[in-house]
Amino acid sequence: TLEMPHLQDASGLLGDLDREANRLYTTKSMPSFTAAVLVDGELAWWRGFGVQDLSEGGPIAVTTVYRIASITKIITAMAAVMLRDEGKVSLDAPVGNWIPEIDAVVYPTQERPRITLRHLITHTSGLPRVGPIDYVTDRTPPLSEGEILVALRGLQLERTPGIESHYSNLGYAVLGLALGRAAGEPFADLVQRRLLQAMGMRCQWSLDAVSRAELATGYVREGYDLVPRHHWPMGAGEGMGGLYCSLDDMIRFASFQMTAWPPGGRPDRPPLSNASLRESQLGGGHQRVGGKQVGYGWQVGNAGKAGLMIWHTGSTHQYASELVVLPDQRIAVVALTNVGDEALVSAFVGFARRRLMKELGM
Repeated sequence: TLEMPHLQDASGLLGDLDREANRLYTTKSMPSFTAAVLVDGELAWWRGFGVQDLSEGGPIAVTTVYRIASITKIITAMAAVMLRDEGKVSLDAPVGNWIPEIDAVVYPTQERPRITLRHLITHTSGLPRVGPIDYVTDRTPPLSEGEILVALRGLQLERTPGIESHYSNLGYAVLGLALGRAAGEPFADLVQRRLLQAMGMRCQWSLDAVSRAELATGYVREGYDLVPRHHWPMGAGEGMGGLYCSLDDMIRFASFQMTAWPPGGRPDRPPLSNASLRESQLGGGHQRVGGKQVGYGWQVGNAGKAGLMIWHTGSTHQYASELVVLPDQRIAVVALTNVGDEALVSAFVGFARRRLMKELGM
């Protein structure tokens, strides 16, 4: 645990975090639960409860691997910004430049604005949340590129593109394919080589690539029992939620997200400049004024006196995760569990964020 000299009562704060994390773990029937708090961009507290596998045991370490599901979308959006900065794409270019099949969607009115990369990044494409693709059932092989492309032909849009945000996993699956084609290499390889490694993250895209000694087995609730189940085979749709990461990876990721604040305070770090990083954390356009906005992957809002707040959750049937960052305050909270109950991680993240803000007088 690092000291936090600018907090008046760090010991009281850390004790409250311990008690709340332990309370949630002991009362909510989780196989394991791990969480961390960053202050001033540095790790201030972390805990791990439970075991990696209910049958085989194994303590929870900072390197224990969970699936982060839709938090992956933030990294997918970062890849788009990186390619934009390199002149390989324009965020306002039609997706049909790389995925011609998307031009065969059916529009809800006579207006037919072409879907752009920005629309996909900010969930304003009008594409449905899932559509006809299947990445949930226990299937072999995993979701293929061909299935995603076929799903687009004749697909009915739910909204006119560029009007309002409507969350779409399908949109991020298409985004990953488009970015891979724009870069001239498989999307997963691009992200692994250019983004994850640059941030010091050891995340993996496939279950086979994760060390069994580090993996937290995923469970679902069946009545009072916790039962292991198959992992969602996202395959070529990996850009919407395929990554497996540890708490250590998420600590590194959260710390990187704070480097751009305040402007001019720190030198640029790869893989994105501070200016591009800040851009990704603000409202991404094509959304109504007021209320919650969508940035580049991030959900974007205001935490009152604490200023900007960005966050994302992730869940499959077997895993749940949440990351919230207060960039102006250089504070972040992340939590992971290996049961598909998003409300549990959100309960701790919300408690920790409010407790930190109270400690800072906000």
